[in-house]
Amino acid sequence: MVPARGGERAQGGARALRAGLRGLPRGRPRRAASPGAPVHRPRRGTHAARVGQDRPHRPPSGRDARAARLQDGAGAARRRRPLPRRPAAPDPVLHPRRRPHLPGDADGGGVPRLRGRRPPGRPGPGPGAVRFLPRAPARPGGRDREGRLRAGAHRLRVVRLQGRLRARAPPEAPPTDQDRRPAHPGRAQAEGRDVTFVPVDQDARERARREHGTSFVLEAGAGTGKTTLLVDRIEQIVRTGAARLDEIAAVTFTENAATTMKLRLRERLERARADLARPPEERRRAEAALEVLERAQVSTIHALCSAILGERPLECGVPPGFRVADDAEMDILFAEAWDEWLTERLVAGDATLMGAVDSGIPLEADGWGERSSLRGLARTLVDQRDLRPLVAESRVDPTAWRRDLEAQAARARALLPQVRDGDALGANLGALVSFAEDAARLEGEALATYLRTLPIIRRSFGHKAHWSTPEALEAGRAVAAWTSQAAAAWKAASSAALHSRLVKSVLEVVARYEERKKEHGVLDFLDLLVKARDALKQSEAVRRYFNERFRFVIIDEFQDTDPLQVEVAELLTGGRPGALVVVGDAKQSIYRFRRAEVALFRRISTAAADRPGHSVLHLTQNFRSRAAILRFVNRAFASLITASDESGQPPYEAIAPPPGLREDPSVIALRFEAPFADGEDLLRAEARALAAFLAGVAAGGYEVRDPQTGGDRPSRAGDVMVLARRLTQMRPLEEALESAGLRFTIEGGKSFFDRQEVHEVLAVLRALDDPSDRVSLVAALRSSFCGVSDRDIVAYALSGGTLWIQERGARPWPSSAPCTACARRCPYPPSSSASTTRRASWPR
Repeated sequence: MVPARGGERAQGGARALRAGLRGLPRGRPRRAASPGAPVHRPRRGTHAARVGQDRPHRPPSGRDARAARLQDGAGAARRRRPLPRRPAAPDPVLHPRRRPHLPGDADGGGVPRLRGRRPPGRPGPGPGAVRFLPRAPARPGGRDREGRLRAGAHRLRVVRLQGRLRARAPPEAPPTDQDRRPAHPGRAQAEGRDVTFVPVDQDARERARREHGTSFVLEAGAGTGKTTLLVDRIEQIVRTGAARLDEIAAVTFTENAATTMKLRLRERLERARADLARPPEERRRAEAALEVLERAQVSTIHALCSAILGERPLECGVPPGFRVADDAEMDILFAEAWDEWLTERLVAGDATLMGAVDSGIPLEADGWGERSSLRGLARTLVDQRDLRPLVAESRVDPTAWRRDLEAQAARARALLPQVRDGDALGANLGALVSFAEDAARLEGEALATYLRTLPIIRRSFGHKAHWSTPEALEAGRAVAAWTSQAAAAWKAASSAALHSRLVKSVLEVVARYEERKKEHGVLDFLDLLVKARDALKQSEAVRRYFNERFRFVIIDEFQDTDPLQVEVAELLTGGRPGALVVVGDAKQSIYRFRRAEVALFRRISTAAADRPGHSVLHLTQNFRSRAAILRFVNRAFASLITASDESGQPPYEAIAPPPGLREDPSVIALRFEAPFADGEDLLRAEARALAAFLAGVAAGGYEVRDPQTGGDRPSRAGDVMVLARRLTQMRPLEEALESAGLRFTIEGGKSFFDRQEVHEVLAVLRALDDPSDRVSLVAALRSSFCGVSDRDIVAYALSGGTLWIQERGARPWPSSAPCTACARRCPYPPSSSASTTRRASWPR
């Protein structure tokens, strides 16, 4: 138990005991109160008048005492600094540690406490003090005034998985520009920011930035700053005048990556333009690059090919002003071509199609089953139409099969007198003889179909006591083995022949798909690559034009590039030294289903090492992960990833961690009190606990390593990313974060569709689509779009009105005029309920 030393001390000790925390000494020990001495509790007004007088170590706040009270929420709200208009982006490469102890923490150990009320005898927070919980926002009705902590916040326990917390370090002087400059000439950067150490691969990075006359293949693992290095090279090319920004093509794997690269490039160019220490010519080049940045070719390979076709459409064989169809439109065009072809073949009774059905090949299927259907074959041929189908030219000769069958049947007929009745092997040999006799009366396709039903005889059949000699039994079993081999060979030959006929027949779907695209005047994504490749390959004028148009081509995530895209890049650069730079990591090649081949990356890398004006560079300095993680990764994968010429896999190359990082534990366990919570209540309790902890993080309760300065700084909200196992856990967390006054963004959540206005829009749309849907119609009338009250709807119904027009038999398909009128009046509210009722009615 915690001894009661005054009313407030006893209350604080009891609260700590309920929360499961030990009563830790905080600050300097106080003198014990005299036994039985009355506890002096000043009145609220008197205490408020003296706020701040017992804190001589704090500078004057410049505000009156009453405005500093927690219960004066309105005044505090008026003086609150306005929030920025857009949230700051999360900072990368952050390594959290618990912030040093506040002044007065003599022991330096224990667990950090979340304070709701300052413990008695503890001095007020000094400069740089940590407030773990923000003040809750004011709520309607004044029930929870601003300044009060949420109920139960003091029960939250934050347990650090380490023995003792690090004692507060002495204050350090802010780093100077000389301290921030790396020892090696040049600028070391990670994630677009200056770093305070020299990477182990700094020489390779400097070459990639400054050697514009050399083409590079950069082999770089995850977290080594690949994108930053590409932005560095583009910036150097522009500032030195080697090329204008519109003469550079930077290819990324996704549109999101292209946007990120443009944002980083804009930041660099703006910094170069504003740097007065740079030569005026470099600043003018940066200014000119900023003017064309939004039109610069920093995009995906498909967008680059679309720009090529758009600049020279006639030479490339496309109509001027062509349009690129999206996935949905391409699916519709393919479905039309497939349905038309299939209908014609079924009506005509096509033998090839019937053969596919007889062989068990489904015409269509859903989900993953479509890949093994005939429609899936047509889809594959459409998606891979730039390649020539690999079709095995196989012809079935059923006459040769019948000759083999007759020879084995003759052997079986000769063995039948040497076996007793009732033997399984003898009975199956007799069935084989009858099968051969039936086959002798068939010809052509009928014979081939019949032979595919050859009965298979198990070799284990036959009992030694039933046969006259062991030699006869072995001869019978040899015939049985032949049936198994012959059935497999005949099935394979028939399948190959059927496949050849099916591919030739289904290729007509591809032709019909192309016709539909021409009718609609659209191209799909494969057309962009194929037509750009063909124009660059077949037209010398087009190739020369774009060789001069794009003097530098830079490709990111090269390990995910397919051969067609590589061919386009090589045609664009023409093999000029310095014109092409590719960055990739063979270990991250995961898109083989999209024709990406790791062997292709290795082949390009090997060729670059042997060509003059080309070079291969390796980036091994990691800027993202802690040393402990990288030590485990290096140790685990050094023996798992080995060089293989057959698969093109390179050997594993160890990744170097950033130096100077302290090996602090990076796991925090949050415990919260919810003994009887279950299901949704447990999720909400967990969300409230997490929001309380994140509020402390946002208030600066932890220290993180700043990648810009290399030093430590207080944490902020942009340092946090929360991952949830299921999207259903997001809504309680959103509510808890909003209650804590924290700003956040959600990626991939579905809470938007739970909003009231979304439900109202859906009700209006359903009513417009089907006015006979009385539930949706009433919901639309009651929504904020129409504004009809429940009283008016009931009065209308009691007066003889109907909410289901088909009951009146006025017309087969009722008019949607009432809801259409409501939609026209959005977002203007009705002038009166009477007019709303009148407009929401219709003739009966």
